Amino acid sequence: MTPGWHVDAVDPAWRPPHRQDGILHQELYTRVRVFNRRKFRKHPDTGKHTSVLNPPEKWIREPVPDLRIIDDELWTRVQNSKAELSTLPAAHGRKPKRLLSGLMKCDQCSSAMTLKGGKYICSGHYDRGAATCTNGKIIAATTVERRVLAGVKTHLVSPEAIAMAVTLYREAAEEHQRMVERERAPMEKELVEIGRQLERAQVMFMAGVVDLNTLKARTAPLEERRHELNALLSVAAPQNVQLHPGVAEA
Repeated sequence: MTPGWHVDAVDPAWRPPHRQDGILHQELYTRVRVFNRRKFRKHPDTGKHTSVLNPPEKWIREPVPDLRIIDDELWTRVQNSKAELSTLPAAHGRKPKRLLSGLMKCDQCSSAMTLKGGKYICSGHYDRGAATCTNGKIIAATTVERRVLAGVKTHLVSPEAIAMAVTLYREAAEEHQRMVERERAPMEKELVEIGRQLERAQVMFMAGVVDLNTLKARTAPLEERRHELNALLSVAAPQNVQLHPGVAEA
């Protein structure tokens, strides 16, 4: 089997659009990291965990300018194109037959290369003859795929390229770790203070200084804020992802 990306990894058509799964929905490419998209629930009997999508208004978006790889114009064009395609009949959403289906064009007339019997040929020449395009050459799909994958391996997954990627990743991960720690410090400090205030309120209630209604009025906003801080800290938890030292030689 020819290796390559599965189409569902790019844009999983079997999942609802509002879930924003797949590569084409990754806001990280436009310098935005999204947290708190899902929460996990554990079934009391089976112990199985299932994910539930949080409402978009509860998603937490963190700017990460250094991770941008595409500009806003390209992102907008892709999202608009996806929105248009989502309104087309289901037949238009069929999965590609081959790794490069729909991605190649004729060098002479720019017509799409069509797949016939496991071989690619210019669709302009095939459908309308030499009057439209004189390029009647054919090439096996397996040959094209082998050449493309060889180029990817040479230029993108060579030991040198991987070593550089590992170095850049480690630098970015260390910077992100420092940023997370800076963000967590004030929230952790506030949590400690909230704990003290809740404890004082309980002591005052037990001593008869305040009644139950006053206790609830004082502690309710503190409990709400504590819950909010715990949620923020859970998504901003430090991540210790280590790359294998021999990844470049793998």
